[in-house]
Amino acid sequence: VVGMVLFWNRGGDGTDTVTSDPPAVEEPNGQGSDQPDPPVDEPGPAPVVEPGVVPDLESEHVVVAVSALAEAGLRYVVLEVENDDVEEGIVFRQSPSAGTETGEDTVVTLLASR
Repeated sequence: VVGMVLFWNRGGDGTDTVTSDPPAVEEPNGQGSDQPDPPVDEPGPAPVVEPGVVPDLESEHVVVAVSALAEAGLRYVVLEVENDDVEEGIVFRQSPSAGTETGEDTVVTLLASR
């Protein structure tokens, strides 16, 4: 019991308090941020979004592709993988393919280069 009392009261009379500001955290734009930067290159035409149909998202920047899927009301999964043949952030494969009619259980999978 005495050991526990000493353990809990170590540090003097108990009035010592240590406060510090939390460390500054730099929030990056781009990958993993809430507001990613749009593609730097001149934007091309936006993908055509047709209700009930998977849009063609290959060769689009992942931010543009996700925006198109959100506009279409489709659920999606984005997988970022190493691909030396494709610029970072560009969708190089999608499933189901463009033009596929969607159902309520359709989930579009995008593979994007990282």
